[in-house]
Amino acid sequence: MARGKRENMLATAKRMLKDGILALKDVARYSGLSLAQVKKLQASMA
Repeated sequence: MARGKRENMLATAKRMLKDGILALKDVARYSGLSLAQVKKLQASMA
């Protein structure tokens, strides 16, 4: 169950990063991920 929640958090963050509207700190806040995790995710998407 925890795995599904984490995957959902990552998918949410990916969608927000693709839109490019929010600052990274806001993506972190709304997705439930840490800022470091969001930065790492963004780098992996580039």
